[in-house]
Amino acid sequence: MKKTIFALAAIAALTFTACDKDKDNSSPNQNQLLGKWTPVSTKEKVTDTKTGNFTEEDLEVYAGDYMEFRDNGKVYTRFSNPNEGPGFDPHDTLAYTYKSNILTIDGEDMTVSEFTGKTLIYTLEERDGDDLWQTTYSFRKYGSLYLFK
Repeated sequence: MKKTIFALAAIAALTFTACDKDKDNSSPNQNQLLGKWTPVSTKEKVTDTKTGNFTEEDLEVYAGDYMEFRDNGKVYTRFSNPNEGPGFDPHDTLAYTYKSNILTIDGEDMTVSEFTGKTLIYTLEERDGDDLWQTTYSFRKYGSLYLFK
């Protein structure tokens, strides 16, 4: 009888361990972040924290812009800004980390609200006096046919 109970307990332990392992492998991780991502939209919301009044604006995204995350802890970017004028270099190389839905790029923490193999959406929050600035960036994986709603 003791052998039967021990055998059942061992099988149950292995089953639960296997379930946890499968669960961990199915969630997005830093490896899924690797590769080139193209911007789909950028939305900016500015809220007056005293009154609760806010404004929202869709910011322009430009063809050819991207972020490319590499396994060396660097993200290589190209973000155009036609207002910068001649001599502006849209390229940059920055350090990044991704852990527990926080994407940190060049020391700036951003909250990731959606992350799949094809979609990346994160928000940067900044305060300026009584104003709370929330900029939400939406990207799709380069080469992905997935379209946002």
